[in-house]
Amino acid sequence: MKKLTVILLGFLFSGCASHLYVGNAPFTDGDQQCTATAYWYKTDYIIGTKADRFLTVLSGGQRRSVEYKEDNGKIVYRGDRARDKKVIGTQPDSHKFLCGSVENLVELKDFSGDELVIRMECAAKTDALSTAKGYLPASASPYHFKVTKETLTSFTGKLPEPPDPPTCERMR
Repeated sequence: MKKLTVILLGFLFSGCASHLYVGNAPFTDGDQQCTATAYWYKTDYIIGTKADRFLTVLSGGQRRSVEYKEDNGKIVYRGDRARDKKVIGTQPDSHKFLCGSVENLVELKDFSGDELVIRMECAAKTDALSTAKGYLPASASPYHFKVTKETLTSFTGKLPEPPDPPTCERMR
């Protein structure tokens, strides 16, 4: 009985480690040099690991974030005809279509490197009345995000704070 009590107390006080993965990639938007930020969480428990099934991409100077989600053995961003238009490649007839993908990873929980390679093939739809900007610009070449990891050990499962929104600066 004493051994069981010691084991249960060990589990109770061991907590978990929450990791915030943050990657940044530069891009140019008109006459501005901008940064895009991709991030996701992963938590290591005493037994097992839980990772987000999506990663969020924020772009400097933009008001919209995009979520890439695990989907049938890939991590993809599926566009929506009401908000997105395909500008690279062909556009299928379905309501939700492939706008982007992570090229070097199948599941977020398996990330172990220092680079995330993301492709974006769509642009946000805009009209004469729209003042909102879109998101990471479509590009024939993928974006290379340099990734770092922040770890927070907690007994309550608290997560590290998400990154600050990225910015843009005018080029000189």
